Amino acid sequence: MPNIASVRVICIIRDPEIAHIIQEKLQPLNFVVDSAINVEQGLAVYNAAPCNLIILEEQSPGDDGVQRLRQLAAQGSMPPTIMIVGDTKAAIEALKSGADDYVVRDADGMYLDLLPIIVDRLLQKQRLVDAQNQNVQTLDQNTKTLALLKTGAQAISEAVEVNAIVEQVLKAAVQLANAAEASVWLWANEPKTLLRSKAVYRDGHYDSHIIVDLSPEQGVVGQVARATRSFTVACTIAESLQYPEFAVYKTPHLAVLLAVPLLIHDKLIGVLEVTNDNPDRFDATTTIALETLVAPAAIALENARLVDVLDDRAHELNARHEELDAFSHTVSHDLKNSLNVTLASAQYLKRKYGTTFDDVGYKSLEEVELTSLRMRSTIGELLLLATIRKAEIKMEPLNMSAIVAEAINRLDEIIREYCPDIVVPVHWPAALGQGPWIEEVWVNYLTNAIKYGGQVPRVELGATPVDNDKVRFWVRDNGTGITAEEQAQLFAPVTRPDQEGHGLGLAIARRIVEKLGGQTSVESIVGRGSTFSFTLPQANK
Repeated sequence: MPNIASVRVICIIRDPEIAHIIQEKLQPLNFVVDSAINVEQGLAVYNAAPCNLIILEEQSPGDDGVQRLRQLAAQGSMPPTIMIVGDTKAAIEALKSGADDYVVRDADGMYLDLLPIIVDRLLQKQRLVDAQNQNVQTLDQNTKTLALLKTGAQAISEAVEVNAIVEQVLKAAVQLANAAEASVWLWANEPKTLLRSKAVYRDGHYDSHIIVDLSPEQGVVGQVARATRSFTVACTIAESLQYPEFAVYKTPHLAVLLAVPLLIHDKLIGVLEVTNDNPDRFDATTTIALETLVAPAAIALENARLVDVLDDRAHELNARHEELDAFSHTVSHDLKNSLNVTLASAQYLKRKYGTTFDDVGYKSLEEVELTSLRMRSTIGELLLLATIRKAEIKMEPLNMSAIVAEAINRLDEIIREYCPDIVVPVHWPAALGQGPWIEEVWVNYLTNAIKYGGQVPRVELGATPVDNDKVRFWVRDNGTGITAEEQAQLFAPVTRPDQEGHGLGLAIARRIVEKLGGQTSVESIVGRGSTFSFTLPQANK
């Protein structure tokens, strides 16, 4: 039989000699045996120091053992009990009354030799029951922990802002650890020399107004930041100087601090700390649960931080764009006024005194006029480019036939110079956009097709419905074509395949089309011409 230590048995036997024999029989098992001559005395011994097993006679002087057994069973606190009975009928009554096992008393005392075996068997059974109960409790606790982790992770994933994420982390941490308070500490600066308390959670309240800064050399939080692993420290309020994070807590008698790192690929994001006034509250299971909780929390916090950085940069870029737009408007208007004076003067001199100039002087005067017109056009394009970005748009059905006709009319001078063959369809698919803006797109596409077409430019316009409820409008020319490297630069400002001109036209076209929800593109084969296109939403969708 196994050697069992630290097992206490109360033996309630009316015959001291029999009690002594039982004690001797159980001593080899290292049992501690206390004897009582009746149930009342036995209960007093039990109440003074609870035992692991009771051996009880069927009848004690002045008392009915079975009846008292029933009373003990009714209280729900009775340890395993063996009844010594006179016959099988009494054994059945004992078992009904709550006894766990029995031994039948015989005349020659053989039952006393059998008793240690029954005791050992009963205790082994009880250990199995206790282990099973412990497993059930562990399973229940694990199930609750998993449920809390699932709920916490879902709440964390649904939060977007840093404060909302921190609040959900703290709520879940307090529940998982059964903690009095919890706090989250995040880096307060770059290059990460201070950890700052982001918030504290206690009694169901979230408090983000208590600000305490710690260096990585201070407190349990700093210890975790340095080592990037969890720590549990037993402490007292008297050690508040050693653990300065005490300043954020209000629990009067803190006894333990547990802190876990918030990590992403070994990169420390911050620290989660929980506290309690019971030094035995946190164990290895608590640490594992909190480490599991903070894994998705660290990712969520880092994502939220990156979103905040992007938002800040977006606001900064918008502010800069506003400044640039204001500057470009001011400069453009000033330049335009000056150019108008120069252009008017050149045109006046040409008209009034043109006959007095020699050929060189007259040609120079024409060059001034032409350059002024080009510069004025460029300034107009710059103003349009700046206006498109911040303009409010209202999508309307387009009369594409009228828009294309007006665009061609605006190109009368270049058409007379290059004499292109322009093919325009009779009917156009219905599309949505803004008429004046789409006219600018056609003007830019047509200008490029005519100027960079063949010796006798042939320019074909058309439209094709495409997927996603769009219409693709296009201009095809018979020019020399464009290489793939050149195509990649076409819609960027101040770029042309041959580096001629100001290069704003296609950039304006792209910005207009994207503002209207479409895309610009080019297809070209060297030696076989190019097709420039843009898409717009269909009008009937």
